Amino acid sequence: MTDNRNSNDTGMKNLVDEFRISFKLQKEEISNLIDKIKTQSDSTLINNLLEKIKSLESYIKEMGSYLPTYDLKISIQNLSELRKEALDLQKKSAPTKTFKFKTNITKLKNTENKKISNINSIEPQTTNKPADSQCLKLSEKNNYYYYHLPVKSSVLSYEANLYNLKFSIVDLSEESEYIRALYVNNLEFCVIICSKINGSVTIRNCKNCIFVLVSQQLRLEECIDVDIYLRINNRPIIETSSGIQFGMNTWEKQDSNFDDTDFVLEVDDFSWIKKTKSPNWSLFNSNDKRWISSTNLCKILNDLKSMETKNERAIETATSFEHEKIKTILENLLI
Repeated sequence: MTDNRNSNDTGMKNLVDEFRISFKLQKEEISNLIDKIKTQSDSTLINNLLEKIKSLESYIKEMGSYLPTYDLKISIQNLSELRKEALDLQKKSAPTKTFKFKTNITKLKNTENKKISNINSIEPQTTNKPADSQCLKLSEKNNYYYYHLPVKSSVLSYEANLYNLKFSIVDLSEESEYIRALYVNNLEFCVIICSKINGSVTIRNCKNCIFVLVSQQLRLEECIDVDIYLRINNRPIIETSSGIQFGMNTWEKQDSNFDDTDFVLEVDDFSWIKKTKSPNWSLFNSNDKRWISSTNLCKILNDLKSMETKNERAIETATSFEHEKIKTILENLLI
């Protein structure tokens, strides 16, 4: 257990530290190049400067989902100042091919604003957003059940986006190994099962939900009363959240005995700056009243699958339907 804890210590918490160091070095390099151009104006140097700013902008976009709001705000402000200086130097220099940033700084500021305000929408922070055919999207559903067996020859990996769902169950257990990132926003009274994902999970604005997850990284923001059955390689991050419970993911141990009483997990709470443990999260196990066993959860899923008819199939390999019984099931499960 000590080795696992030490491994966690070098995980998510260090991710932010690495960003701060890398950002500082890149900023200093850009500032030095600006000073050099002021005394030695050259089109090659200016183009090099603009490329470095573009690279730094991409880095902020890539890391934005994992940064505390303060770090994101400061980095965007610094980037905006560097860009303004660079464009001023470009205007003063000899005529050269105009360099245009593909992503306006306003978009990064909008990313920051989305983190500060509780908007009910989700936009994944990825540098290469996949086409719709490579992105699973489920939204605006109530009393909804989704289960999908993927066609393995279709796409190697894709993103999954779940938002604005209520009293819904989404079972991605059979296709989660093909999901490179899961983005969740504005869910209430939902159960989400994504048990083999090889990428990151970002959960925002969720209340009274259950997640069954295996992931490389996990971040929660603005969440209340969420239970997470988890296996993870790094330390989860929570921010502006409360009532978060973490337990061992036993999804693959349904038919075997297991001991989860010594389950250990370190969590970074960016809203808790004191040295004492954050009161916003806790661990729970199979002895706790709120614990839902994998066996019982599977029974619920099987009962739901038996409710489907051929007319309710969305495609040959998927089940997707709304039914009032789902709300009753989730009320008994979560309330």
